[in-house]
Amino acid sequence: NLYSNISPYNYNYAINPKIAGRTITNQTNNPPTTHEEIYVTWEGYRNEDIIGNKKGIFSRKFETNSNNFSNETKVNTITDGYQSNPSIGLSTTGTPIITWQNNGAVNSSNNGIFASINNGASFKVNTTNDNDASFPAIAVNHQTTNQNEFVIGWQGKVSYYNEEDYGLARRRYGITGNSIDPEYATNYGTSGIQTRPSLDIGS
Repeated sequence: NLYSNISPYNYNYAINPKIAGRTITNQTNNPPTTHEEIYVTWEGYRNEDIIGNKKGIFSRKFETNSNNFSNETKVNTITDGYQSNPSIGLSTTGTPIITWQNNGAVNSSNNGIFASINNGASFKVNTTNDNDASFPAIAVNHQTTNQNEFVIGWQGKVSYYNEEDYGLARRRYGITGNSIDPEYATNYGTSGIQTRPSLDIGS
């Protein structure tokens, strides 16, 4: 079991782990010491509370210099459909932002993109419903200007592409979950298939 060391729960299976971390410096020590704060998120069937054999998204925090770790948290507060393919980013203060795809909450045949900030309420990211939105990625801005704004990108079949092939879309948010930009296309060509986005915000 991949999660035998980090999860106290029983899973039918747990897959697609994603990790984000940051280095914390303790200036009160002489000399100052550092340690890593690590968040892990994954999808899985947790026997204890997933009803109807539907996958959920889970997370847990660890610190490398001690046995400090948080309780395991079920991230998705929306329980319709199947939750899968999580991606995680951290703010400069260690706030986790987790995004994932859901099949069934938007409608019975298409995926939607959802997110949660600091394990709060789930919110929907994509505004075009019938687009098979999937495989989200996230990047958090750690620069001084617009610090902790984050961008979520995904693949989907959307009207501003050609609705037949997959294109890439993205949306930008503030750390409180306020939408800064509407959903818009990442790729500007309208031919071929664009899939599996990866995001980064330069330092």
